[in-house]
Amino acid sequence: MFSRGGVPIPEGHSLRKQTASLAGSNFATNWGSFGFFGPLTIRLDLWDHHIAQRLLVPTMDRFEKWGVREAGLFTLAHSPKHIGLYQKFGFWPRFLTAIMSKHANKHEASWTKYSALSEVDRAEVLTACRNLTDSIFEGLDVTSEIRSVQDQSLGETILLWGGSSMALPFAIAARERKPEKTHVMSNLRQYVRHPEQRAISTAY
Repeated sequence: MFSRGGVPIPEGHSLRKQTASLAGSNFATNWGSFGFFGPLTIRLDLWDHHIAQRLLVPTMDRFEKWGVREAGLFTLAHSPKHIGLYQKFGFWPRFLTAIMSKHANKHEASWTKYSALSEVDRAEVLTACRNLTDSIFEGLDVTSEIRSVQDQSLGETILLWGGSSMALPFAIAARERKPEKTHVMSNLRQYVRHPEQRAISTAY
C-alpha cells in the first residue's frame, strides 16, 4: 500500500482485480481533516464497466474512517463523463485552478531547508507546520508530504522564519528527475466534496 509519493501507508489505496490482471486502482491521501484521491486509473479496455464506481465506494469509506471533513480529487475538468461520475459521490466543481510549473531561479532570502535540520529540530518543525496549516483549516495536516519528500529525496521543504517562530509560509518543492533543471510544482485541487466549505490548496 502506497501514498502518492510511494511511501507505504496502511489502507491508503484501493485495487480492483479482474481475473488474474489488474483492472484499476485509486490512491487516497490523508491530510488530517482534508483528504483527496487520485489518480484513479482504469484499463482502457474496461471503461464503461462501472469499475471506477466500485473503486470509489471503498475510497469514500476510507475518508469516513479517517474523519475527513472535506475532500477533493484530481480529474479531467473538461470531461462530462468524469464530472458525472464524481457527482454521483457528492463532488461538484468549484474554482477550477491550474497545475502550474516554472523553472526555479536562485533568489536571496532568509530560509532553511528541512533536510539540513537535526532529527530533534525536524520534529519541532513538523509541529510548527501542523499548527500553521491547522490555523488555515482546522485539522489540516500535510506533514506526511514533508516526510515523503524527504525520505525519498524527491525535492525539498523550504522554511521561512520570523523571529523565533515560523511566521511566513513554507513550501514543499518537488523536482523532476532531470539533472539539468528543476521544476517547482504547485498543485491545487479542482473539486471539493462539501460545496459549502472553502477550498484548500497545497501552498501555505
